[in-house]
Amino acid sequence: MFNAIRIFIVLSMVLSAHVAAAQNLQFASNERENGTAFFALDSRSGQLSYMVDYGDTPGIWTNYGPPIGSLGVGKFLLQANEREHGSAFFAMESMSGQLYYMLDYGEEAGKWVKYGSRIGSNSYAFEASEREHGTAFFAIDVTTGQGYYMLDYGDHPGHWMPYGGVIGK
Repeated sequence: MFNAIRIFIVLSMVLSAHVAAAQNLQFASNERENGTAFFALDSRSGQLSYMVDYGDTPGIWTNYGPPIGSLGVGKFLLQANEREHGSAFFAMESMSGQLYYMLDYGEEAGKWVKYGSRIGSNSYAFEASEREHGTAFFAIDVTTGQGYYMLDYGDHPGHWMPYGGVIGK
């Protein structure tokens, strides 16, 4: 009986550690000249991984950059944009709207950088789109439908601004 309890406790600890280490991945993909690039972000730790379907190592996931680190408030959402010089990765903390970015080109390649203000303390979904003058970020409060936008150029770069009203009102 004592051995059975011991085995149960050990198995419980092993299963708990396995569940705690489980990933919850956000996914994005981009078409490139030679094929497709696939990106996955562990929504808890903020570790970015990528793989391509061309070149010397197709189909092999590789980590890129350090993890952002958990803020303890929610999960990270992912957007990956192709630019003229390479890729830009955007991760938004879903419960605050805090944005981070990382490039795969230039002097700061492979480093997550915090950008802009926080929206608030609700739950958000988000997208980022490249424009002629920079990047536009869009978020929506998933419970009310209130929209927000932030630009990295213009008169108020780095500030989330509400747009429109709530859905159903």
